[in-house]
Amino acid sequence: MARKSNRNTLILELLYHEDMQSRELARRLRLKSMNRFNERNLDRKLQKLEEKKQIRSYWYDDQKQTSGAVYYMITVEGQKTLRKERERGSLIMEVIGHVLEGLRVWL
Repeated sequence: MARKSNRNTLILELLYHEDMQSRELARRLRLKSMNRFNERNLDRKLQKLEEKKQIRSYWYDDQKQTSGAVYYMITVEGQKTLRKERERGSLIMEVIGHVLEGLRVWL
């Protein structure tokens, strides 16, 4: 469950900064995860995030390209989820910091 949540958070984080196609999203996910991201499941993940109303897809027809493409963008609901995940991550890091500080005192 945590891995799934982390992947969804990473997808939301990338889409927070800019709308993009799934191909570009997969490339950036591979870079961010040091090639541990399996893109075979990306379409299914994007579909589930759409069902949760956290992202939205739209058709963009660029006149410079021969055909259009589907792009993804984060929604207001997705931004709320991302904000909660960021707060949770900050809290976790704070707790880890306190634990490490306590260990340092004992060493």
